[in-house]
Amino acid sequence: MQNLYKWLITRTNSLYDPLLHRLVKQITKSLFYTFMLKVKAMGFKIVFANFERLIVSTENNTHQEAVNRTKFMLSKCLEDEKKKYRYIILTPVRVWKLILWRDTHNFAGFTENEPGEMQYESNWELTKNLSPQIAKVLPGPIFVYLQKISKIKDDIIKDLQKDHR
Repeated sequence: MQNLYKWLITRTNSLYDPLLHRLVKQITKSLFYTFMLKVKAMGFKIVFANFERLIVSTENNTHQEAVNRTKFMLSKCLEDEKKKYRYIILTPVRVWKLILWRDTHNFAGFTENEPGEMQYESNWELTKNLSPQIAKVLPGPIFVYLQKISKIKDDIIKDLQKDHR
């Protein structure tokens, strides 16, 4: 399907038809928005979504809970009775324990690809528009802020677990 879409949008293709291109684009957008509504209806918060990437908040506390809930969502959404989404391929790539998100070029957070194995990831393209002194210093406070938030979150989870025992 991806190759068909590329073929349809290539203006240099001798069989290019702007009306067909527009129709396919409208259908694709409609399916995409329907899929997003289905994801929201399952209780996920959409952090970011486009045709290449979907970032959702599961609001789960552990790595395994987040992975299981995401797999469940994918299986339920993609096994649609009308087979609308049969050509969609979604693969969970990483689990974010905590993320500070502005856009695809400006974000930072802790990923947890294996339970208990956290890694800090940061990308701030906006620093290119700042003075070199500020651009050099900015990532430090963001890291400290996220570290403190992560600690507070972990403490709250531990307290809640103690209360349930």
